[in-house]
Amino acid sequence: MRGDDIAFFARQLGAGEAYRYACFKRRERKRQFLLGRILLRFAVSSLVSSSPDRVGIVERTGAAPQLVLPDYPSLQPRLSLSHSRDWVACVVSSSVGLGIDIEVKDPTRDVLSISQLVFHPNEYLWLCAQPEVARGAAFYSLWSTREALYKLMSSLGGQTVLSSLVGADGRLAAQGPGWYRYTLPHSALMLAICSDQPLSQLRKVELTKLTRADWLVADRKFPAGTLDALSEQSGHASRTRSHRDLVT
Repeated sequence: MRGDDIAFFARQLGAGEAYRYACFKRRERKRQFLLGRILLRFAVSSLVSSSPDRVGIVERTGAAPQLVLPDYPSLQPRLSLSHSRDWVACVVSSSVGLGIDIEVKDPTRDVLSISQLVFHPNEYLWLCAQPEVARGAAFYSLWSTREALYKLMSSLGGQTVLSSLVGADGRLAAQGPGWYRYTLPHSALMLAICSDQPLSQLRKVELTKLTRADWLVADRKFPAGTLDALSEQSGHASRTRSHRDLVT
């Protein structure tokens, strides 16, 4: 992303966001924060058929940001954000509680040592039992599911100390009491979403660049990207927007 685009997007932040943005010291973390907030505005504006500059965001200590929609004061879309290295993702819905996590796949990580430290003993044994060629994918699937579920439960004020996500059948759970798990395919990332209701539709839009021209276009459509649609299930709708900043 060019420097003038970064400066333009930084000017779109609210007061609380601008303060947080200025406090970040690492360039990568500043960029992740900025892109996440701009991406969120595009996603919400697409969801409610508004323009991104009509989407306000209020920072909340220890919680996800709160959306302010002056054109739709009765609406309070649900959201979740995640980042991993130079990738940023958000997921929004008009009414469904959500948690998202993305993780860049790193084949050099010692997944067994990490798992022994951070996972439930039953989950660690499950991972050890996976074929070596599939162990990395299993690790990231479990890790991202736990992170997404933690975010969901935190947003709902629920229990955040998670029990084992590996069932008696020896499989990673696809749902539990009050939650449902979804994953989206991606060559570089593991992307997991947890919701508090079954989703009727889950869409992925992946962007490889974002400029101020996208913000300023008259019709304010969500920037063009790759769109994947998954099979429908009963429930409400959710949309996922993911963005990687490839131009430095």
